[in-house]
Amino acid sequence: MKKRKIKAIVMLLIGIATFVFLCSRLDIKSVKQYKGEQKKIQELVKSEDYTKIDKDVELSDVEETDNVEDAVDTKQKEDNENTDKDNSKNEKNRKDENVGKKNQQQTDVPTIDQKSDSSVDKKENQKKNKSDKSNNKSTKKPKSTKTPTKEEKKTFLCKITIDCSVLLDNMDAVDENMKDYIPQSGYLVKDVEMEVEDGETAYDCLQKVCQAKDIALDANFTPLYNSYYVRGIGYLYEKMAGRMSGWLYQVNGVVPNVGASGYKLKSGDQINWVYTCSGRIGS
Repeated sequence: MKKRKIKAIVMLLIGIATFVFLCSRLDIKSVKQYKGEQKKIQELVKSEDYTKIDKDVELSDVEETDNVEDAVDTKQKEDNENTDKDNSKNEKNRKDENVGKKNQQQTDVPTIDQKSDSSVDKKENQKKNKSDKSNNKSTKKPKSTKTPTKEEKKTFLCKITIDCSVLLDNMDAVDENMKDYIPQSGYLVKDVEMEVEDGETAYDCLQKVCQAKDIALDANFTPLYNSYYVRGIGYLYEKMAGRMSGWLYQVNGVVPNVGASGYKLKSGDQINWVYTCSGRIGS
């Protein structure tokens, strides 16, 4: 325990001695002196910074101007080199063109043999052209006449009559529904002229007049006879005035042996469609 106390005392003494030594080395200054020194130091620092900044600005400006001048010099050099290259190329092209023109002139100048050959060729060509012209004149084809694409069909006039007067004499045998459609004159159409084309039939003429006069027509095509069978005209139908009643047709006062759509008309024909109660015309 004594040894420890002795060590502690020794350490304190050493610490006190070092403190005294350090205090003796320090210069104790007043507060005013300390502030004055700091101001001087700040002024010096400011003056040195400004001078440094000005120097740096001047150096940067000088460097930029130097760089710009260097860039301009390099561009001018490049432009001069390009112009020199272009001038040299143009001179070469001119020389080549002059050489080519001279060669063409030399080749274009005909020799004596060429002149004689060309004159001979011209004479031969003239002879050939004359002979060709004479051959063309002799071998010219006659002008072709235009043929009509569609032949115009001839037309002519026919007369047609639709007669139902027999029903006026047999009103007792006529159905009540049929009486209203019987005209008082006994004719649906009488001696009407119709324009007919060449090749048309008695049935075609009937169709035309019914369309023109707005008359109802009811007919069926029968393949057995290759003809149309007329069932009714103007709502006057077959078998409405007896079993044998119906429509017949005549041409020029004669009943043909063929159906109406198989009889071809001629100019001036008179077609009569007649209603019959007995299957015969006139009754």
